[in-house]
Amino acid sequence: MSESDRAAGGSSRANNSAEAVISAARLRAELEGGGQSIEALDTLIAGQALAHDWTLVTKDLKDFLRVEGLTIIDLTHSDQPFDRPDVAAQMLQARPKEDK
Repeated sequence: MSESDRAAGGSSRANNSAEAVISAARLRAELEGGGQSIEALDTLIAGQALAHDWTLVTKDLKDFLRVEGLTIIDLTHSDQPFDRPDVAAQMLQARPKEDK
């Protein structure tokens, strides 16, 4: 399994799933309907995270904090997330369970 497959929760197909695209489109419509918007790529990232129940690990909080229901790990206080036991523990807890 490639590094990008592991980052995508174990399957490269997850990156392009219809569920993620629909989730991103709904998110964009909801945000724009409420007078807010976020960058297009951030909408796709958030849509995938929501569709697959992933936790987003980022330093770019500005846009993602507008997304209701999105679980975020904030890395703004560290360049090395694994140097922070609290972040490492959150990442391990949020790791997708493998399908059996």
